[in-house]
Amino acid sequence: MMSVFAVSCGGGGGKPDQAQMKKLESEGEFHLPSRSELVAEARSSGGLGLWVVRSDEGFTMPGEKLMVDPTAVRTEMEKHVKISDIGELIDPMAEQWSWENGKGRWRAAAVHGTGGYFLQLEQFAKL
Repeated sequence: MMSVFAVSCGGGGGKPDQAQMKKLESEGEFHLPSRSELVAEARSSGGLGLWVVRSDEGFTMPGEKLMVDPTAVRTEMEKHVKISDIGELIDPMAEQWSWENGKGRWRAAAVHGTGGYFLQLEQFAKL
């Protein structure tokens, strides 16, 4: 099955709508740090999506947390943001979460680079 995603990135023109972060927090049942910024968004025609958020603070997400290789997480994020935005990796490990709620199934992964903390959030199934 093939999904079509429309991508909106801060580096390639217009920035994503920052008002969407409150909706994401509500649907995903989590809270982002107060000075977070939505830097990229990719939406499928079915309403599922992928978002990249930047913050000066680390992220705490629901669900099971795993420590993973930060290079793999950054490589996946580079499909949506520039490597120079993330910068050099600071932490030796990245964090990854997965959870399910009444709105769907979610995944998130975060890295800490010289450009700040970056979170890639994905809603990959609706319930």
